[in-house]
Amino acid sequence: LYLLIGQLVGVAEMGDIFKGAIWEWVLVTALLSQMPQFAQAVAMLGSVSAPLPMGPVVGVQFANAFTGLVGGTAGNATLVIRFFQQRGLAPAVAVSSGLLNSAAGFITEAILVLIGVALGAATMASSSSSSSSSSSGGGVPDWALALGAAVGIVLILAIAVPKFRARIRNVVESQLKAAVANIRGILATPLKAVQLFGGQLVSQVLFAMVLGAALHAYGESLPLMQLIVINSFASFIGGAMPVPGGMGVVETGLIAGFTAAGIPQAEATPAT
Repeated sequence: LYLLIGQLVGVAEMGDIFKGAIWEWVLVTALLSQMPQFAQAVAMLGSVSAPLPMGPVVGVQFANAFTGLVGGTAGNATLVIRFFQQRGLAPAVAVSSGLLNSAAGFITEAILVLIGVALGAATMASSSSSSSSSSSGGGVPDWALALGAAVGIVLILAIAVPKFRARIRNVVESQLKAAVANIRGILATPLKAVQLFGGQLVSQVLFAMVLGAALHAYGESLPLMQLIVINSFASFIGGAMPVPGGMGVVETGLIAGFTAAGIPQAEATPAT
């Protein structure tokens, strides 16, 4: 938080920011900000065919708030996969369910952004998209080249050495069958699809309501659909950037979205 505050407004100015807040709305913001985790827990229940208890799943979502800040999307995925393994699911089932949950969130955010743009709720989407894509850089990072070389060596060994090939086939076949059975079980149950995508959708709406309450704390407001688009777009960009938790990227996206929607910079920054 210290790093994030310093990146956005400066630590010395933090006290001045809170002086101007309407504290009733600060309280509403604090209470609302706990709600999306419950919707995300429902989505997580929909990502696996096996029944899971709601309480521990909610606990994982609150834990994600920390691991996501430290380790980003990869940290959250690792935590969820490990939780599934602790509940007795096969590694491939855990991985497929964790990836399915992440993919559902990614798809939901993308669809909400497209709907909002189509309805004319976010006129800043095209300019923000062009600026973010132009700053991403065109070169391939060194770590990506090293990773590709390592994967290539492993594949060559797996194909060329009979012992490795037989062992990998035995492991992969069993895990692949388990993963396919898990996904089939989810697809064959309409309730799971409703939980998966409905939970992700409700969480995005709740996050937008949190932003709306934060704006009210500084005497500003925006329509709910516009808040949904701004939040989804900022989350979408933050998840794509190689920054732990999208820290700084998401906040910059929110401030840009607010100001493009007509909120003055002096209110957009403290609300964020």
